[in-house]
Amino acid sequence: DMTITGADGTASDTVTVALGSNVCASLPDGTHDSYDAVTGVLTKLVGKVVFDGSADEWWSIENGTRLIRTIEEMKPACSVYCDRFMTLTSDQTWAGGIDGVSVNTQYANIEFVNSECATTADAFDTWLAANPVTVYYALATPTTVQLTPHLPVVRTGIKTLSIGADVVPT
Repeated sequence: DMTITGADGTASDTVTVALGSNVCASLPDGTHDSYDAVTGVLTKLVGKVVFDGSADEWWSIENGTRLIRTIEEMKPACSVYCDRFMTLTSDQTWAGGIDGVSVNTQYANIEFVNSECATTADAFDTWLAANPVTVYYALATPTTVQLTPHLPVVRTGIKTLSIGADVVPT
């Protein structure tokens, strides 16, 4: 949840936006989710996946060190953020020996390169169970979620709008 405060001089009003399970995120290239307080529409441009070695995960392996996972909703050649590995360029991915995550430029694939844990898909699943990996990526098709509009009401009009400390308004 986040708070929005509208103010005009000494008059002010604060509302709380209940996002529930809808997590807003942004990527290093500036791609970000947005919320319209007037309409209540949350526009998701960023997807999130947590790899934890669970049974529903599958991987294909190439060259003994590259594990590839297709993500249908991911935009090809998009910016990604990973909480455990650095993001690699395609040149770094093909050079090998560098631990990281990259995105295939033609397909919506996440590729993990890690010489310590990517010797087989089963070994990688075991490693992920002990070391979950979260990846944020650009969605191929934006999605919207209708939430309750949360616009602060100030009698004389809004002249200042501030949002919780962790959120930068745009």
